[in-house]
Amino acid sequence: MNFLGNALGGQNPFGGAPYQQYANAYDQQGHGAFDNLDHNDIYNHYQQFAQQASPQQVYQAHQQYYEQMPQPQRQGLLSGLLGAFQQQGISPQQVGFQGQNPYQPTPQNLAAASQYASQNPDILSSIMGPGGALSSPMAKMALAGGLAFAAKSFLGGNR
Repeated sequence: MNFLGNALGGQNPFGGAPYQQYANAYDQQGHGAFDNLDHNDIYNHYQQFAQQASPQQVYQAHQQYYEQMPQPQRQGLLSGLLGAFQQQGISPQQVGFQGQNPYQPTPQNLAAASQYASQNPDILSSIMGPGGALSSPMAKMALAGGLAFAAKSFLGGNR
């Protein structure tokens, strides 16, 4: 069993179907897979995932997704996240970038930013929720991508 299944006692906490759609969409279409999905649905499913998964699981799902994301998209997402965090009075060090260049769009920096936001529902909503600072296709892609890789991991990894 994979990391998510082990950590959650082998039971699917998500009810399967909505999360399966993210994994299937990513498998079929890659990074453009989430364009036609509703941001509200993605955000609500992501909140459910973030509440039930551990911070490490959130980090790992996002890191796996961001490793597949092209560098220009990672740069754009990181710039937006850092700008939104700074508007909230949150420094890169608070997000978890100690010892790293916070402006380097590595999968690890993006995963740390996503993990931080997922642990702080008010911040998540104000930054990545519908109508939030990053209520954009890029934010929608980041949330859905995390869900896709969490579902892929729970459902058996590389399908």
